[in-house]
Amino acid sequence: MFAVELLDVQTWQLKPLATALNFSRNIDPSLVRFGLRLSVCTELATFIYRGWGIPHGYWLPFTVVVVMQPDYGSTRRRAGQRLAGTLAGSLVASALLWIHPGSTWHLAIMGGCVFAFAYHLKRNYAAAVFGATIFVVLLLEHTGQGGAHIELERIGATLAGGVIALVAAWLFWPMWEHDRFVPVLAGALRSTDEYWVQLQHCLQVGGGLDDVTVQTKRRAESASVAVFSSVGRLFADAHNPRAEIERAATLANGNQRVLRLANLLMVGLRDGPRVTSPVYERYFATILRGLDLLARSAVMSGAEVSTARSEVMNEFDTLPTADGVPTDESSALTQLARTATEVRAMLAAGAY
Repeated sequence: MFAVELLDVQTWQLKPLATALNFSRNIDPSLVRFGLRLSVCTELATFIYRGWGIPHGYWLPFTVVVVMQPDYGSTRRRAGQRLAGTLAGSLVASALLWIHPGSTWHLAIMGGCVFAFAYHLKRNYAAAVFGATIFVVLLLEHTGQGGAHIELERIGATLAGGVIALVAAWLFWPMWEHDRFVPVLAGALRSTDEYWVQLQHCLQVGGGLDDVTVQTKRRAESASVAVFSSVGRLFADAHNPRAEIERAATLANGNQRVLRLANLLMVGLRDGPRVTSPVYERYFATILRGLDLLARSAVMSGAEVSTARSEVMNEFDTLPTADGVPTDESSALTQLARTATEVRAMLAAGAY
C-alpha cells in the first residue's frame, strides 16, 4: 500500500498523500484471495495455540504470516527457507549456550545476528532467519528465560505454521505461477520490443541518448527482472512439467540477452544521423516482428503460431549480409545480426 522507495532526506519536498498511497479502484483479485487466505489461516493458527495452550505458541501465527505468499510456489520456497534457517540457527545457538560465552560475547553475537538479518533479508531469507533465530535464543537466555525447550517450541511452531501455510496455498483459492507467467513474459517481450523501436528511431532519425530512451530501457529491464522472478516461482510449483519450465527459462534468458545487445547499441548512440543503409531497416523490421510474435503467441491458436513462426523464421534466414554497408556503421549491424540470431533461437524454442 505504501511506496517502498526511500525518500531523499537531504531534500525538502512536499508530496501529496495520493503519491504515497494506492487509491486505485482496480483491485487485483489474486491479492483479495491472498488477503482472505492469510486472515483465515492466521485466525486458525491463533485458535490452535490459544485453545491448546501451546507455550510460546505466538510463533505459530507469526510463521503463517511471514511464510504465506500469494502463490503456492513462493509459499513452498519461503517455508523451506524458514524451516532450514530455524533449524540451523537453533543448532548454532545451542552450541553457543553449551560453551557459555560471557555477557560481552553474548551482546556482540546478538548484534552481529541483527546485522546479518537486516543484510540478508532481501537477499537470502534462510540466512536472515538463521541470524534471527540465534538472536532470539540468546536474547531469551540473556534475560533468564531461555533453555532447550524454547528452541524446540520455536522449531515445532515454525514447522506447524509452515504446514498450515502450504496446505492453505494448495487448497484454499490456490494461485499457480503457470497461470501468471504468460502475461508476465508477454509484457516483458513488449517492453523489449518498445525499447528496440526507440533505438531504431534514435539510430535512423539521429537522436542521441535522451530521457525517453533511458526510461524505455529501465522499463524493459524491470520487466525482465519480473520474468526471472516468475521463472523461479515456476520451479517451486507442484505440477509444472520439466519441459515447460526449461522453455520458460530459455525465453527469459533469450529476452535478457536481447536486452543486453540493445544496451550495447544504446551505449554507442551519438547526436546526429548515423544509419543510412537500407539493410538496417530490414533487420529492425524482422527483429521487431519476431518479438511481437513471441509476445502474441499466448493468445494465438497452435496453427496460427506455427504458420506465423515459419514465415518469420524464413525472414531471418534471408536477411542480407553487410556488403555495401559503410564501415562506420558495421559495428551496429554486427549487434543487429547477433540480436536476430537470439530472436530466431527464441522462436525455434517455441511459445510457452
